[in-house]
Amino acid sequence: MTQLDLVVRLCRELTAPFVEDALLHGYIDSLTAETLTVLRKLDADGHYMLPTAFDEQRALGQPFKVRDVAIPRLPEMFFASTWDEFLQHHNFRFAKPRSYFVIETNFYSADATQDQFADRYSQVVDLIKLLEEIADVSQPSAGRLALVFMVKEKFELTIDYGAADLRALSELNSLRNEFIVDDAHTEQRKSILKSALMEMLKNVPSGERFKHLLSVFDELKRRARDNYQLYVAGFSFEKVREEVQENRLEYTLKLNKVFAELQNQLLAVPAALLLVGSQMDEKAGDSLKNWALWFGALIFTGFMNMLLRNQRHSLKAINDEISELKEKLTVEHAALATKLMPMYGELDKRYKQQKNALLFVEVLIAGVLLFCTFLFGRYCKFW
Repeated sequence: MTQLDLVVRLCRELTAPFVEDALLHGYIDSLTAETLTVLRKLDADGHYMLPTAFDEQRALGQPFKVRDVAIPRLPEMFFASTWDEFLQHHNFRFAKPRSYFVIETNFYSADATQDQFADRYSQVVDLIKLLEEIADVSQPSAGRLALVFMVKEKFELTIDYGAADLRALSELNSLRNEFIVDDAHTEQRKSILKSALMEMLKNVPSGERFKHLLSVFDELKRRARDNYQLYVAGFSFEKVREEVQENRLEYTLKLNKVFAELQNQLLAVPAALLLVGSQMDEKAGDSLKNWALWFGALIFTGFMNMLLRNQRHSLKAINDEISELKEKLTVEHAALATKLMPMYGELDKRYKQQKNALLFVEVLIAGVLLFCTFLFGRYCKFW
């Protein structure tokens, strides 16, 4: 058994154990043979001194005061009163010792189970290792670690935190698996993670940056993943927005063109009305002239209906293309769709306006035909 194993076994038998000047003190309510064995081993190893003239037989089962037990405080093996004390020694903020014990939570790293503090401490150390892997420069010193990231500018992150700053870092392993991968995009992944880190911490005072990072770790994950999704798609937010703007302009022009192509033909509608109204002869009655004018109105209406039908089909085709663009935005850029979809809303309004304009033209043409038919029937004495 190591010195730490022996001291931990002894400490767990003590009532109100405490450490002073790197020495363990406490009180045993009833000395047992097992505890006495531990004391003997510590005495033999020079870490404790049994009282002179110590009578083992009389001491067993009796209260016993333990004083001045030397505790290990080495980089690889450490005994601490509190988590804050533990983190202040050696390089423990960023490198776990091989074995350690903390009286505050009665935690021993050799135990099969971990307590909440130990679990969070392990996660924080794993996060620091992840940050070291993406850092451009790592500067360890006695009890201190500074990480330097070169993104658009030099950015330094000093590893400094206490027990109160420990947090559960959910999905830390998932983040590592996503961004520390040996493939063609390794450097891009690291760059994305560094950029997200700098954006979040650059306005935080230097000494508080790592503590702040622990409190907003979930936000770091979200930003890094969102930015990576954009990278994989080959777009930045600005490029996607520019593409949507170009599409909006293109399809606005297409929608306008549908009605513009009708404008010249629409000039014929009042002309036809004037022609029929002025050329039909009431005196001629049921004459070939009146019949010819009425058939001309029918032919005019037929051609206009064909043209309107083609324009309706064109309008529907354009609207279908707009729907495909919106679906593409939703599927390929789900994270941006909510922000950019309103830009397509203007096209929906324009489509409805053009559709209503075509309907108005249809009603107008139908009115011209009805008026011509009315004049024709009246002049021919059909009613």
